[in-house]
Amino acid sequence: MEFIDRSRVDEPKWLIDNAEQWGREWAAKLGVDRQSRWIWHQCDGQGHADLVERLRVLTNRHCSYCDAFPMGPRIQSTIDHFRPKVEFPSYAYHWENLFLSCSLCQKKTFDEQLLKPDVRPYDFDSYFEIDYETGEVRLRRGLNDKGKPEDRR
Repeated sequence: MEFIDRSRVDEPKWLIDNAEQWGREWAAKLGVDRQSRWIWHQCDGQGHADLVERLRVLTNRHCSYCDAFPMGPRIQSTIDHFRPKVEFPSYAYHWENLFLSCSLCQKKTFDEQLLKPDVRPYDFDSYFEIDYETGEVRLRRGLNDKGKPEDRR
């Protein structure tokens, strides 16, 4: 997996201008009903489709986590909120929290120790291995008890 260099693609202006407000609105909705329906806002005709395309360019159309390519009919793509939008509503619309993901890697749980693909020293192959027959992503053998690659000096 390649490191994702966010400087390669500009953050959408419509997201910069509205992320904080939309995050507050989302947090308020969740405060009333934790089962609230998520929506991607539109602004000046820009929204979800623009965001997906920017994330596709950023990742060269690969999954941000497992490097699946091409995503399409066989492997569906989605936008993953690295910090889940229900647990961290104020981050829900922040560019640095959004990643293009295949449906297999879409996270169900969050842990502060998760590797984030746009923060060094992210290196997928040091931590994970893929079973290309099943699509399963597993922790690489040989990690120490803290989940780090063992020193091989």
